[in-house]
Amino acid sequence: MFKKSSLIIQVAAVAGLIAALGIFVTGWTGYQHQKLQALEDAVSQAYSLNQGYFEMLNTLMLTGNMDERNRVVKHKINTMPNVVEARVIRGEPVNGQFGPGFDDEQPLDEWDARALRGEDIIEIAEQNGQRILTMVRPWKPVKDYNGVNCFNCHHVPEGSVNGAIRIGYSLAESDQAIDNALKKDLFISAITAGISSLVIFMFMIIRMKRPLKEAEEIATRIANGEFNFDIHVHKQDEAGGVLIALEKMRQALIQADDDKARRAAEVAEKNAQLQAAHQQIQDELEIARTLQISILPTHFPNVGHCQLYAQMEPAREMGGDFYDMFSIGQDHLGLVMADVSGKGVPAAFFMAVSRTQLRGIARNGDSPEAVLAQLNDHLCEQNPLELFVTVFYALLNTRTGELIYANGGHNPPLLQRGDSMISLPTTGGMALGIMPELPYQQHRLQLDAGDRLFMFTDGVTEAFDIENQLFGEDRLEALLREHRTEDTQQLIETVMTQLHHFSQGRPLADDITCMALDFIPSVRSRYAAD
Repeated sequence: MFKKSSLIIQVAAVAGLIAALGIFVTGWTGYQHQKLQALEDAVSQAYSLNQGYFEMLNTLMLTGNMDERNRVVKHKINTMPNVVEARVIRGEPVNGQFGPGFDDEQPLDEWDARALRGEDIIEIAEQNGQRILTMVRPWKPVKDYNGVNCFNCHHVPEGSVNGAIRIGYSLAESDQAIDNALKKDLFISAITAGISSLVIFMFMIIRMKRPLKEAEEIATRIANGEFNFDIHVHKQDEAGGVLIALEKMRQALIQADDDKARRAAEVAEKNAQLQAAHQQIQDELEIARTLQISILPTHFPNVGHCQLYAQMEPAREMGGDFYDMFSIGQDHLGLVMADVSGKGVPAAFFMAVSRTQLRGIARNGDSPEAVLAQLNDHLCEQNPLELFVTVFYALLNTRTGELIYANGGHNPPLLQRGDSMISLPTTGGMALGIMPELPYQQHRLQLDAGDRLFMFTDGVTEAFDIENQLFGEDRLEALLREHRTEDTQQLIETVMTQLHHFSQGRPLADDITCMALDFIPSVRSRYAAD
């Protein structure tokens, strides 16, 4: 083939092959880098799932719901994308203290056994035609895990391996994506190599053939945006072939110019429509925000021996937190502080449903434990998005100060009595909307004259500053002590102001909601907020 071609064709062909080879090598190197990066991402995801599994188990253990781990935690982890295996492996210390647990919680293979000896396991193996990354991480009790001493529950020597968490993560999806990317890169390499060959070919013609001078001038006119002229082909040789190619290019550019103008007009119209739609969505969200806030009590007259005030500020246009207070009979007041999982519109709708149903159930005068149990069953029946809500509900006798409360997975309120500050004892209830027919328990508390009850959501204590430091319960308690003499409205406004000052302009990570109640026997008035 090369013997029948001119020198220009040979030089251009060789240059094109060299360019194609260089592009292929670059693409192959990128492919290997993508495979390595995908593996690192998979390891990171498996680590996050492993840590999240441990965190949820630890939370369930602290709230007395460890027996629900297989039905709740394990189910949720196993239904996450790419997860093919998720289970707990019990070590000998846990078996000795708490019993063997479920059958699949005992070590099943060498990886499990190595993890129980304190070794971190990360292995990749072929299973059923796909690569599976298996991560088995041991966990040991420590004296300070997020403020909790593990040895209070696990009576084992320090350094013991209590057990391990095993996560099996499928690499099939990432492998397929990388293979598709390789095919795309090879295709682009082939196209790029062809274009490179054409450019080199034209350059060689201009430099080595005087008859191609006309082609150079034509190309210059086309490059300058001049398309309205005719190109005449005099010879059917390499130069003639270039002129023919230039004519096709000229016609294609004319068509491209027309298409570009048409597409620009279409894009401008679409942008205008998108901007209008965006503005409409913002307007509707603002209306929804106003409506959502309006359903929460905003008028806080004295009731019985109590002074009340509350406030909610969503992190987005709409939030999932809510508070409520309403009369039940002549001398009782229902108090609610709740936090829906997630944020935005779905959380706001679930919040409205939860608040409405809670009010309807509580109006019957049932005990707090019965109210939460009924509300949980109702929410589980009407929860297509699988959201859940933590709820603190209390029934206060405004005449005597007797407080009966039940807690469904919510932050314990703070009771300020004189110079002391305590968290109300937890009642061990799980968040509502996760599983039906769960039992809830209640506690009784007698409020004394001058007692202050402060209820809040985790957005208060988990607010971050610009250095990612948490506001925390210590700062909150110190703030409540410092402003003990303020009334409930002044206190809530002070807390909100201090949270924004602490964040230093950083957007809220979560909704912030709080309510303060002062029990003052000298205060008497009729509640009319609802």
